[in-house]
Amino acid sequence: MLKRKKVLLQETEFELGKFDMEAEGMYRNVEAYFFDVRPNRGFYARVEASSPIDVGVMGTDGFNLSFNQGVTDLSIGPLPIKEKGNMSLVLGTYPGNRSNVKVSAWME
Repeated sequence: MLKRKKVLLQETEFELGKFDMEAEGMYRNVEAYFFDVRPNRGFYARVEASSPIDVGVMGTDGFNLSFNQGVTDLSIGPLPIKEKGNMSLVLGTYPGNRSNVKVSAWME
């Protein structure tokens, strides 16, 4: 069976930790992405940041599959997908810290 790459999140660039008067705590220091996934595949993500950030991946059951603290260059995967459902990729930094982030995610 051929393995096909399904892009869940095209490569995206943004500034994490940006000051925002409308955001809770006045900083956009957490960014979360949610994905519909299928079983018997692997979840992959690539994160590059200009300063250290924290990266977490939550599985379809809501439990943490991966957590990395203080990273600037990270490749995640393959993380097993056991059942159909939603997974999330969460990126965060401390209020007041900023980082230019480039992130992408896919499953194979």
